[in-house]
Amino acid sequence: MNPPTFYMHDTIEQILQKREHIEINEWIEELEAIERELQYVLKVQEQLLENKELDGILRVLRRENTILLANLNRYLMDKAKAVECDTLECDMYHLHLHEKSRGMFREHLKKFRKAKERVLLGVLGKNRAHLAK
Repeated sequence: MNPPTFYMHDTIEQILQKREHIEINEWIEELEAIERELQYVLKVQEQLLENKELDGILRVLRRENTILLANLNRYLMDKAKAVECDTLECDMYHLHLHEKSRGMFREHLKKFRKAKERVLLGVLGKNRAHLAK
């Protein structure tokens, strides 16, 4: 993806829209990476840990990741079609929508990192127990 170009004649609104576009694309790229990582983390969990609770958490995360990725792709397409706002209410609506999307992304990222950490700590714990024997 080529980053958008900023011009001296761009309005503040145009610059903000371009920055939001960049940010949404970064979220999408991160979610795509999480999807790939989840495949590996699930396999590690299934083959080494066999923890049903953790397996359920990871599968829910994968579903949530797919849904969030689809929603952000749709949001990005909708933003591309949107016309400039001419009222404060319109601006506030779009700002609220963007902040809500950011919050959902960050919360999902935290949940993923926590689940991945549980898998890795489980593997390390199992290896320590195995080495101690």
